Amino acid sequence: MTQTYTNDQNAGARYARELKERLAQRTGTRAEEWFPVFKARYGMREVFDAVTTVHGRGNVVTQLFTCSTAIDPITSARLTPRYAEIDADTVSVDPSAARKLASPDLRAVVMQHTFGIIDSAQASRLRTLCDATNALLMEDSAHCVARLARDDEGRPLADVSIHSFGIEKMTPTHFGGAVWVNPKMRDTKLRERILRALSDLDVIGARLKFVTRIYFTQNRILAHLPSSVSRPLRHFFVQHGLMEPAIVPLEQKGGLPYASLQPSEWINHEAVKGLAGLDSSMTARRNAVALYLSELAGVTDAGKLSIPSAVTASDPLLRFPLFVRDEATAQRVLAEVRKAGWFAEPWYRPALFPGSLDDAANGIDEAAKTPVSTRLIAGAVALPTDLDTAATKKICQIVIRSL
Repeated sequence: MTQTYTNDQNAGARYARELKERLAQRTGTRAEEWFPVFKARYGMREVFDAVTTVHGRGNVVTQLFTCSTAIDPITSARLTPRYAEIDADTVSVDPSAARKLASPDLRAVVMQHTFGIIDSAQASRLRTLCDATNALLMEDSAHCVARLARDDEGRPLADVSIHSFGIEKMTPTHFGGAVWVNPKMRDTKLRERILRALSDLDVIGARLKFVTRIYFTQNRILAHLPSSVSRPLRHFFVQHGLMEPAIVPLEQKGGLPYASLQPSEWINHEAVKGLAGLDSSMTARRNAVALYLSELAGVTDAGKLSIPSAVTASDPLLRFPLFVRDEATAQRVLAEVRKAGWFAEPWYRPALFPGSLDDAANGIDEAAKTPVSTRLIAGAVALPTDLDTAATKKICQIVIRSL
């Protein structure tokens, strides 16, 4: 068990090493294959920057049903996002749709484990596509830290896997991420470039060290103030660099505000603590997912809502996804759950949540607005899974009444 944080000269190296070792132990990989980063999005950008440097500018197949911070690393690396249709059963890129976007300019495919759903068969098909097109397969495991898509023999499928310890993720931390680089990656030149880039990052500076350490306290205080006070105060903190927000407007316009950086020793320490409690969190989430599936089966059969068929009772999902017939119904369900005191979310509505402020910069056009993605975005309701049995049952009753 990690001890209380100690700010000594060697602490940074020790906590970074411990974080890498914990990640390796949980995934059956090696510590030297992991690289901590300030935020997962910056690890993604370093990978895509390496792709541009080695192979030149080109396209990256990804999805509209995602966060804007999953697109910024693509655009800021001077690559072009191409939005493939998603599979409603997995809420991830449909391999058949991705194949239609394949071209000599294809540089990478992003395999997003939305809500923590990992579909091995789909992942294997994307691996086959990338092998055939010499494209990088990037795994976005932001919703399922320390879990990897694997083939039938248990081998990781991705070339690079991105993990997050950020806000509203699997661990009760607020900052930090890690990149895993597959030692068996076929493109050795690209792999060496990625390794060099991730190894050479500077550590965050004094201001970011300060605001990341006070973030939890700031949020706790602001949450207890009237909204008429907390909103302008939060805005003041952000505007004056005294608070690090989850997403800034620049990130809704295809940009990133910082150079890529390594986390501080304190952030690594907190991530290690979070991983230490991950098993108990995953158990609770599995229980909640199983209960949601059981309690909502009746309304699913009645056609009032749909649940991705890839979701199983053993999945430790970050959020439980359900989809209703339209946005008005989704908003009503969300409002009722929130009124009862639980934080349900409209992930991911609008597209590129919390929304694109520059469609041209984000590579969005009419052709990208595919029907399955559009339908799921409109009806998305993401329910909390870090709850006990009683709370989960109450939420199910609220959902059923709301429909």
